[in-house]
Amino acid sequence: MEEVKTFFRENALIIALAGLIFGVYAYSEFQGNEFCDCVKTETYRPQSTGNIYNSSRIYHK
Repeated sequence: MEEVKTFFRENALIIALAGLIFGVYAYSEFQGNEFCDCVKTETYRPQSTGNIYNSSRIYHK
């Protein structure tokens, strides 16, 4: 148990920085400001039914 406390004490700055970066990322994702501004532009309809592939294509702007 003492080793765990020592680890967190020695790496507190790195852990705090990682938490801050993750917090900013999570906030922007939940607010709708996604980093990837992808748009669904066309619909793909295969000739056969029961196809396991994705039915829409997404393009980056």
